[in-house]
Amino acid sequence: MEEKIIENDNDERPCDNVIVDKEDKENNEEDEIDMKTRDLNDNFSVSIDMYDPGRWENIDNKLRDLLVEKGSIRESDINFPKDENSKHFSTSYYTRKLSNVEKHDRRWLIYSKDFDKVYCFCCKLFSTKSNVTQLGNEGTKDWKNLGTKLKSHETI
Repeated sequence: MEEKIIENDNDERPCDNVIVDKEDKENNEEDEIDMKTRDLNDNFSVSIDMYDPGRWENIDNKLRDLLVEKGSIRESDINFPKDENSKHFSTSYYTRKLSNVEKHDRRWLIYSKDFDKVYCFCCKLFSTKSNVTQLGNEGTKDWKNLGTKLKSHETI
């Protein structure tokens, strides 16, 4: 399922509208080649792992547009590594449980396999030097306090 950012007339956050599921990733094998290497100034190319937010550095407008167009990729069949306290990321963090028992998908939350960290898709793409968040900048792997950090991030 691919959704794009749309004009927001309700209380949803823009990043709630952007996601591409794993099945779509597998169906777009040809696009993967185009996304991993992009041409800069026609003189050289840079290899970018589009599926790992920990690798997104120096995001320019072309890369930002491409990432928004393709949406975030979420893989759920990963065996998440444990830290020194035997804690690890869990796919249960992808869902926010509201006080009225409803469940809300945190589509903006993305995991980096290479860095074993989570990031906010929207903050990673749109943060500025004056508006930096941990989930948007360096990510976090503080699994013990992740629930609190996610709640705090959702109230920003």
